Amino acid sequence: CIPNCNHSGFLYKDNSSGLNICNFNCTDLNYFRDNTTYTCVLACPGNLFGETTRECVTRCANGSFGLPFGNRKCVAFCPQGWWGEPDTNVCVNTTQRTLFLYRMQ
Repeated sequence: CIPNCNHSGFLYKDNSSGLNICNFNCTDLNYFRDNTTYTCVLACPGNLFGETTRECVTRCANGSFGLPFGNRKCVAFCPQGWWGEPDTNVCVNTTQRTLFLYRMQ
């Protein structure tokens, strides 16, 4: 056994299959590679979002928006009640958008 995967040549700790293994990529396609902890995660932590590359990123690619809840993945369209904020590429609650527009006036 090794204390972490960084020393094994396989970067990510992956227990998505039910086994604790070190791997180049996450075994389960619903998991993302977290480069801050070198762990396969179901939801990216903090201000990170799961990109289509299956990697946790600080900003979703242009044309997609990060869900700030649930599994925190990048999506092409925000769910109902949310809108895609183009400056940050994050889905924002429409209530927050109304408050922001009101403050700007």
